[in-house]
Amino acid sequence: MEAELQRHAGRLGLSVNTRSWCRAAAAPPAPDAPAALVIGYGTPPEHAFEEALDALCTLVTL
Repeated sequence: MEAELQRHAGRLGLSVNTRSWCRAAAAPPAPDAPAALVIGYGTPPEHAFEEALDALCTLVTL
């Protein structure tokens, strides 16, 4: 599920990482853990902010 969310994000022009990206390789996810994204908190240039926010809203409502 995380990989699918990441692919959708890429199609929307967003660069995100999955929770598994920041998890230690020795610590597998719990079988019932929900999919999650790691979203950077850096602000895009002012001219791109609205478009990036719209894309993010689209992604999380898929």
